[in-house]
Amino acid sequence: PLWESTASAAYLLQHGNYPIPEKYVYAETTSYDTISNAFYTRTSFTDIAGWRKLLVVTNEFHIERSKAIFDWIFHAPATSSATNDDGGYEMYYLSCNNIGLTSEAIQARKEHEKRGEINVKSKL
Repeated sequence: PLWESTASAAYLLQHGNYPIPEKYVYAETTSYDTISNAFYTRTSFTDIAGWRKLLVVTNEFHIERSKAIFDWIFHAPATSSATNDDGGYEMYYLSCNNIGLTSEAIQARKEHEKRGEINVKSKL
């Protein structure tokens, strides 16, 4: 499968005007949904490496649900012996324009994401 994270990482590495050096780009490839993205990013990267500032980049239609999920995961107390604190993360979010989708597709995604955001906020 092609993960969004690997496609996005390739874009960052090959960007014509602002390429990011490879040593600064990490791709999470374990998950298949946003909750798993957040969980595996925390447990496979940030808690292990001690990183405390995190920038989450996603589509404009997906940003609010992503924010709710990443805030939930990254503000939960650590359960691993790798770290004793509650995270202390500084979370930053950046949305990308919804390019390449029809207006109907964008509207459908926004509706889907809004339902998911409400579900996340009410259940978590």
